Amino acid sequence: MACPRNAAKVAAVRERKMVTDAEEAALADLRAKGLQFDPLPLETRLALRQVAAGDEVAFAELYDHYAPSVYNYLLRLVNESAVAEEILQEVFLAMWRGAHRFREEAKVKTWLLRIAHHQAVS
Repeated sequence: MACPRNAAKVAAVRERKMVTDAEEAALADLRAKGLQFDPLPLETRLALRQVAAGDEVAFAELYDHYAPSVYNYLLRLVNESAVAEEILQEVFLAMWRGAHRFREEAKVKTWLLRIAHHQAVS
């Protein structure tokens, strides 16, 4: 269950038609069938769309949520805190610039970890 703050945000985004009627119908159909699995939660999908539209608040929320996991992954790859922090900033800069290219075929965490891996090895 979404917290009231997020529910209000989702409602506001829906009013701006960032969620298509087809997406709403598909989610309602899944819920009607009793399915709880949503490969990319609606709130995450909306936040990425907001980031693609230049919303800094949505970006900050995604950063706060995913940065610890990405940082820990990078720290295991490079074994140096300062380097991991620098690459972390590059990863989220890439997310900011490339949010419009996210195809919603994978989880956001998977997408970010792939960016992190690419940044770390290049």
